[in-house]
Amino acid sequence: MRSNIVNDDRIEESEVLDLLASLVDKSMVVYDELAGRYRLLETVRQYARDRMVDNGEIDSRRDRHLAHFNALAVGANTHLKGSDQQRWLEALETEHDNLRTALAWSSEQNRAPESGLRMAVAMCRFWEVRGHLGEGRDWLRVMLALGPNMHPTAVRGDALNGAGALAHWQADYMSANRLCEESLVIRRKLGDQGGICGALNNLGIVAAAQGANRAAQRYYEECLSIDRELGDQWGIAMSLNNLGNLARDLADYPTAQALHEESLAIRRVLGDPYCLAMSLRNLGTVAYKRSDNPAARMLFEEGLAIQRELGDRQGIANTLNDLGNVALYQGDYSGARIHFEASLLVLQELGDRLGIAGLFSDLGLLEFHQGNYSSASELYRLSISKSREVGDPLQIAGLLGNIASLAATLADLDGAARIWGAAERLREEFGLPIPANERSQYVDQVGAARAAVRNNGEFDLAWEEGRAMTLEQAIEVALAE
Repeated sequence: MRSNIVNDDRIEESEVLDLLASLVDKSMVVYDELAGRYRLLETVRQYARDRMVDNGEIDSRRDRHLAHFNALAVGANTHLKGSDQQRWLEALETEHDNLRTALAWSSEQNRAPESGLRMAVAMCRFWEVRGHLGEGRDWLRVMLALGPNMHPTAVRGDALNGAGALAHWQADYMSANRLCEESLVIRRKLGDQGGICGALNNLGIVAAAQGANRAAQRYYEECLSIDRELGDQWGIAMSLNNLGNLARDLADYPTAQALHEESLAIRRVLGDPYCLAMSLRNLGTVAYKRSDNPAARMLFEEGLAIQRELGDRQGIANTLNDLGNVALYQGDYSGARIHFEASLLVLQELGDRLGIAGLFSDLGLLEFHQGNYSSASELYRLSISKSREVGDPLQIAGLLGNIASLAATLADLDGAARIWGAAERLREEFGLPIPANERSQYVDQVGAARAAVRNNGEFDLAWEEGRAMTLEQAIEVALAE
């Protein structure tokens, strides 16, 4: 394919390699052994560009460059759900600068906007897996804006859905929901069942992230029904995975495990490493919440090995966090810190605000277990402030429980009761029971705090005051405590 860019009517295709070798001999082209690529010296590149401008050839050359890398991106995308995805992810990473240049030419000159949009769509999975979330959103925003009056097309629906998925990963739930809803409208108009399912899937993920579990279940179940009608095994596995996550969050661990095991079995047959690692992590999370830490660690480590091979930075960060939680639960504080800090570095590179907020909470819990209450308090403050910025009530509910435990340990029993009450109401509102591996400790802590209060009526009154608070009031009380 590369010869299609450089040769034209003046150069026979069979002459290209000989010409390239001649340029290397004359030191006009350099071969980079480490990258396995040829490159022009900067002075030669600039000279050649200037000559193309003078000869009026620059536009046609850049059009050919755009066409070539559009074809590469679209072709690679067909392999990103199969067993060969690692090789194609590496190919796209290697050509990332060329792909950026092609997208820039398409957008700056508004040349072939439909092709540019198709190219951006083809890169969505690459951007997601390799953690180029902000960049991907920026390109999709630019490409979508080039054709605001464009007729609703499948590629536009794909672009909106892809942009919504990337927005979700950055915890921009308002944008994610709006983009996926717009995608769904287009897909329904076109009668595109596969596209409808893709939009429903992402809408379900966004709904679940905001605690709208019933809405999420409706989206997932409609999606699963469509997947089964289409015989789409990849889609069936994804829908089962998402329903499994929903069951896990509702503490229905037997159902969650069964759904994830069914999803994992399909993914092993399909040979999709990215999704395989996702299933392993989700099964590990179920095992962790059931206090089966040996199984959790084994599943997390198997998934992490796959994520490292793929260069899946988001997955690596999440699984390192998971391994840190297992280590913390087992009393391995140094191991927990190593995993948490490694995860935080990646999350900061990705700009994952929700993940960073969760990591501060985990680091705060680590400090709490080590008796460093001042440090724990500061980290909890950071975490709850960032969770409020993101607008994630689910994470805030867990954080309130941690802050209440800290307050009780520091003998602020009235404050602890108030915050526990607020956390309890939030959990009830969103249908989120306390995970099995945290339940006995929670019962013991609350029981000990109640027993330490001379008048249990005062404890109960503070608890009810907490239950009556709005989310914002609960956050303000927690920050004050």
